[in-house]
This record gives sequence, structure tokens and C-alpha cells, in this order.
Amino acid sequence: MSVDASGLAGVGEVTWPDNCAPNGATAVYSVPDVPVIGSDYSRQIHLGIRAAAGAQGRITYGATATGGPDGTLTAPEDSFETDFTLASGPDLSLAPVADVEHAQPGGTETIPFALTNKGNESAHGVTVKMTASYGVDFLNKYDACTYTRTGGDEYAPMTDATCTFDQVLAPGDSFELPAPLQLAMARHALNDRLDISVDPADGATDLASRDNYAALQIGTDTTNNTAVLAVN
Repeated sequence: MSVDASGLAGVGEVTWPDNCAPNGATAVYSVPDVPVIGSDYSRQIHLGIRAAAGAQGRITYGATATGGPDGTLTAPEDSFETDFTLASGPDLSLAPVADVEHAQPGGTETIPFALTNKGNESAHGVTVKMTASYGVDFLNKYDACTYTRTGGDEYAPMTDATCTFDQVLAPGDSFELPAPLQLAMARHALNDRLDISVDPADGATDLASRDNYAALQIGTDTTNNTAVLAVN
């Protein structure tokens, strides 16, 4: 597999990983086994790019593999490409949260919450928004949050929490809620969810918003559950 980064000359510097043989602006990778796209698929090449201020660039890819009816599979040069634009600012990253299974009706669940600023500028405050479905409620209420109840007519009621924390997160700093996030499970809780999103509170644009959101599924044991299902 080959990577040609010559188009970045003068605007960016590439850091090559250990599984490649670089030669100037190009490099050849040897990947022993490339899995099919599916549950076992993982990315094969990880490039580090340090770009000059205001730079824009493009990396193109080509690959050759052993296999197929002719003995060789080839993806020609420029078959794939990655565009990038240099930016500066905070990058809030919400740590992944595992789904909850076998929650107990009438019980409580403690939900991990971990947030890190992976950007190169400080976030001057953090906005956290959470939505709990019908069978879930926020057990501990934070002073920095406003709680509202929505729905109830055509849709099941939900509880929204909008929170603004004035803590400054410098690059690399982490943030935790004032107390662990605890949810109260109603007696009618069944298949519920908690949505969490985070953003810089000062109006700054987050550099990579793809990790600013988590949707947590909460499954409840049916024993002693008082949920009533109806079909109209």
C-alpha cells in the first residue's frame, strides 16, 4: 500500500507510523492482512499531520493486495483521498459511555461522565445538555442546570437538562460534573435512553464535534416492572 503526500510540500509535515518505509514525501506500507468491512474491520494506516498556519491540503491513496481471481487486487493512485483544513480552537471530547443492561425498576443507576479538551485553545465554559426518556429521571439536580419536562400529549414525556458550567478547560484539561450523574429508574421503566451533548459555552466552534454526543441505551429487567403496553 502506498501513500503520496507530495501535495503537502510547503504546507504540511507528515509523521509516518512504524509499519511503513518512507522515502521523501511518499511511503510504502506492508499490511499482512486486511479484514473485510464489518465487525472486525479496523483502520490500517494512521498518519500524523502537522500543517502550517492557514494551510489546506489533500492526501491521495493507492493500494495493491494479493488475492482475487487474477492474483492481484489493485486500487490505483488517487482512488481515495482525504482533505484537511487547519483550524484552531477547543475540541471537547466526551468519553464513550457503555449501555446499561438489567437496570432495576425503582432503582438507581450511576452514569460515568468524562470530558476532555483535546484542542489547542481553552474552552471558556462548558454547556452540557441531557435528555432522559419517560422511564428515567435525574436523581441529583445540579445548580448550574435548568430542568424542563416536555411531551406528554402525542409523545411520552421526557426530561431535559440544560447546564452551563463556567470552568475554563485549557488544552488537555478534563471536566467532571459536580457530583456523579445518577438516574432514578421509574417502576414503569422498560427500554429507555439518555442523550448527552457537550459544547464550548463561550460561542467558540468545536474543532471536531463528532465526539460531542453520546446516546446511552438503558435496558430494564421486566421482573416487578409496571410498564403497560398498548397498541392503537
